[in-house]
Amino acid sequence: MSATGGDDTGVSDGPSGFFVMATGQIRRGEFSDGEKLYCKFDVACGPDWKVVQGHAQGLSQVAKKAAGGDDGVVWNYPIDVSFKATNAFGWPRLVLSVFEVDALGRDVIRGYGALHVPTVPGRYTRFVRTFTPASSSLFQEFTAWLTGNRPEFFNPKFVSQGEGREVTRVRSTGVVQVDINVLTRGMSEHGYATGGPPDLALTAKAAGGAGGDGGGGGGGGGGGGGAAGDRERRRRDRSAARDDMTATAPPGARRDR
Repeated sequence: MSATGGDDTGVSDGPSGFFVMATGQIRRGEFSDGEKLYCKFDVACGPDWKVVQGHAQGLSQVAKKAAGGDDGVVWNYPIDVSFKATNAFGWPRLVLSVFEVDALGRDVIRGYGALHVPTVPGRYTRFVRTFTPASSSLFQEFTAWLTGNRPEFFNPKFVSQGEGREVTRVRSTGVVQVDINVLTRGMSEHGYATGGPPDLALTAKAAGGAGGDGGGGGGGGGGGGGAAGDRERRRRDRSAARDDMTATAPPGARRDR
């Protein structure tokens, strides 16, 4: 036993946090503007969350639209990140930024989007609607088109927050398909029910304990029934003894009660 009261074996007294693992891929995107597109992703989460494995940001290759009028581009960029936390506040969100490489080699923003990582383990396919900030006037919009400097957010993670979004003017640009797989561990020990196998096992265990208590009560009832039977047998034995004494007493004798 150490001086701090813990076990010297290195095993903690209780769970220090729960884990969330998100894997999958940014499969494809559909945009009417732009020919050569690439996607950048970032992870936004609360202060109680920590990335313990994988990458919290990434940059895909540049994909070109196929000939024939199809607006889609294929990236198939992998996602693999694991988190550890003690509080569900600030659940992770995936922030997407799609850029175009124009004819002059400039990076032009084509869309922002945010995806909330599902809270229940499973396999999901999500379609993220993207948007870009709109110019405040027609002149600024023409200038942005002429110079290639479209309006952008200073911090891409701004789209995953709610503060200040009500005063932002945006326009819709496209959609991104994301395939994501979610695994969790240790959430039941922290009081969070996700509906997965660990929660079902704990529910069955609790139900079994309640059944055991009920069985013990039934055993007590059986013990009470046995005591009542003993009293009934003693009453019958006393009655039989009195009958024997009456049958063997001589005529005219007095029997003391």
